[in-house]
Amino acid sequence: MELAGGTPENIGKMTVFLRDEKYRDSINKAWLKMSPDEHNRPDRHAVKADLGGEVLFQIEVMAVL
Repeated sequence: MELAGGTPENIGKMTVFLRDEKYRDSINKAWLKMSPDEHNRPDRHAVKADLGGEVLFQIEVMAVL
């Protein structure tokens, strides 16, 4: 996204797919650091998913540039 001129402020929606719920706290900490203003955060959903191989989590981001 950065290569296209975008920043985290351009994110409209983010979906996080977690292999295990134990990773949710780490994802939440990073999310709050990236989007500290609780009144101006993009939509975000985190769901448990059966990810292939050794993948711990996968993130899908939709942004408006």
